Amino acid sequence: MFDYYKGQKVVCVNNKGIDLNLLPTIPIEGKIYTVRGFLSAELAANKEAGIYVDEIIGNVGKNGVEHAFKMFRFIPLDIYEKQNSLINKIRKSVEVGDYDAALDHEENPYKVLVPSEV
Repeated sequence: MFDYYKGQKVVCVNNKGIDLNLLPTIPIEGKIYTVRGFLSAELAANKEAGIYVDEIIGNVGKNGVEHAFKMFRFIPLDIYEKQNSLINKIRKSVEVGDYDAALDHEENPYKVLVPSEV
């Protein structure tokens, strides 16, 4: 899990299966949001900690608490950018047939996902 803090820039990476009765606006995958606050697991109806973003206000539940997004739906912007940069470097190596460069990339945690020459 990531460390989140108020004011942090995060990116939505999963917007599937959100209940529109609880959260009337779905975050857009790949869009940047700003962390507004957090919902503790103790206060959450589903007993899972949640995250609030400035750009979207959730409906208020029967317990008087605003519904929040599950934490897994967002990752910190800096990590998102690093992942995309690495994936693009690997993809470019694979596109030109340089599998050794893709496999040997020092930051490549996905080595098993890169095809090798047969």
